Amino acid sequence: GGDTPSFLNFINHATLSSMGDAQDFGDLSAARAGGAALSDRKTFVFGGGYAPGITNSIDTTIFASLGNAVDTADLTYNANGPAGGAGNSYRGIISGGRNPSGTSQNIIQYYTFETAGNAVDFGDLLNAQFTGSGCSSSTRSVFSAGVISAPTRVDNLDFVTTATTGNSQDFGNLTTVRNGTGALSNSTRGLWGGGETPNKSDIIDYITFATLGNATDFGDMSYNRANASNDGASSPTRGVFSGGGSPATDNDNSRMRNIEKIEILTTGNTVDFGDLQDHTSNHGVMSNAHGGL
Repeated sequence: GGDTPSFLNFINHATLSSMGDAQDFGDLSAARAGGAALSDRKTFVFGGGYAPGITNSIDTTIFASLGNAVDTADLTYNANGPAGGAGNSYRGIISGGRNPSGTSQNIIQYYTFETAGNAVDFGDLLNAQFTGSGCSSSTRSVFSAGVISAPTRVDNLDFVTTATTGNSQDFGNLTTVRNGTGALSNSTRGLWGGGETPNKSDIIDYITFATLGNATDFGDMSYNRANASNDGASSPTRGVFSGGGSPATDNDNSRMRNIEKIEILTTGNTVDFGDLQDHTSNHGVMSNAHGGL
């Protein structure tokens, strides 16, 4: 999904251990942007978003077979810009987002992959938030807050214990105030890339899940970009960021198609991985080998 600014329904896929351009996987049940992406080792989930009306639809498809996603369940409310990307092998965690009236929410909800039913209430965030992004270890899910009250951006990081339910707690702060970042992780480190301050940024930060505290500078993306809140996919060693809104010269309607990779266990700048099939922002990305699994 995502926007070009026309809404997209395509699903792309790439193999993280190799390099190269993304390939066609299938289509979402409807073109839309601004949804939350979740996954376990088998299933990919895309929930909420707008097209332009805001939806609560949850689409699912299976990593092992190419094909279209199917609308199978619903979020607890119609959500635009919720933070996804977090979870473990049992459940995916979604937080915040705006409802159709434009009000930011503090709701945390979870989706159980095996039962494939509607999302369920998990607890509450410290603040209502919009355009944050999340990632996980096998035990903790951490979310950047993004915007808490437009146009107020913050650097807050909240966390929950994924296997329980309850309200979030303070983890620390990103290195700079920004929203619209992408997030990815392995089992020990979580990374946030890009975002806007409101100027578009190339910053990559990282945290260590086991220890609460502020994020540390990891390196830089090769271009400034934002509007990619649910972007970011990873294996135990490699992470990729893709697309997003950017002022860089190689864009279409200020959207990028670049895929860039980093090696999570080191620090340093991104390098080119390949390209998406189209220029896009406000898309969702996930893998079957991220840090929560």
